[in-house]
Amino acid sequence: MKGLLYYFSGTGNTKWVADILKKYFRNNKIDLELLNIEKVEEIKLNQFDFLIIGSPVYAEMEPKIVDNFLNKLPKCIRNLKTIIYATQGGKSSSAPAIMAKKLKNKGYNIFIEECIKMPNNCYFY
Repeated sequence: MKGLLYYFSGTGNTKWVADILKKYFRNNKIDLELLNIEKVEEIKLNQFDFLIIGSPVYAEMEPKIVDNFLNKLPKCIRNLKTIIYATQGGKSSSAPAIMAKKLKNKGYNIFIEECIKMPNNCYFY
């Protein structure tokens, strides 16, 4: 089995989670390729059995760069199993559900939407 994880990580939290997922899948004999959305030139999903998309949360939403990426993803004709995760300072956000809805409309089979609480990077003096 082989999966692909696209991520955007403004502060490093989302990349950290991507690295943990890669180790977990490797320990279970599943290959997981990590690709930074900022460096993606061409989207190729045909050779993968599943897809994961990771994003930070900016004011309850995915960042514009992630939204633009989701819009570029092709329509899915083979019901590709997909996981969405978002990292944020709060316990939950609507970002994974919003991202999932966009992908469901393109035919992706979303079977996990997860919020992962991370250290907050916004401080008040």
